[in-house]
Amino acid sequence: MIAARCAASLVLLALCAACTEERIVSVRGMANLPGAEGGIRADDARGTRAPQTWEQVLGESLPPIEGTPVEGKPFRFRTPDRKIVLQSYAPRQLMIHLAETLRAGETDLLYEQLLSNETKDAYRARGMDPHDATTFLTEHVEGVMRLLSLFPLGEQTPGVALQPLGRGAYRLESTGGLSEGHTFRSIDMVFERGGFRLLMLN
Repeated sequence: MIAARCAASLVLLALCAACTEERIVSVRGMANLPGAEGGIRADDARGTRAPQTWEQVLGESLPPIEGTPVEGKPFRFRTPDRKIVLQSYAPRQLMIHLAETLRAGETDLLYEQLLSNETKDAYRARGMDPHDATTFLTEHVEGVMRLLSLFPLGEQTPGVALQPLGRGAYRLESTGGLSEGHTFRSIDMVFERGGFRLLMLN
């Protein structure tokens, strides 16, 4: 278990160095999160600032996907040319897609649409095939699923902390000891290519 966690962190260690330092503001529970009702921002001394949408947080427009929603598959669309597009405009959407692609063995979709370019570049910089990141996830699917089960509502799950890491990267982790005994305890993601992409598991 410890070896697997260390392997995941070690292989993608270069990503940590790539993130600029910022004052970390933990956001716990549903308050402060984009789309949440009510609550205050952790970095507002007055406690009066309203929750923001991800468009406001990221400072860019998130246009609707041009395609037909796939029945029974949230945030998944089929384009007129029959391609599948995964909408990952929020961390919870990324986690839904990560779970679904792993269950279905959709490694191509996982690699092309869910894995971040930063992660792929980190593998290449170490002389490794970036597809090895997808292989790692499939080989540790049980641990990945246990981690995702801690966040049934994604970043809006009560009792979780969402921390900005800089340069559009965020870490989502469980608090209160719920992750004890898990192979992975947090998930790092970054907003790139118009959506949230997986950086690494810790």
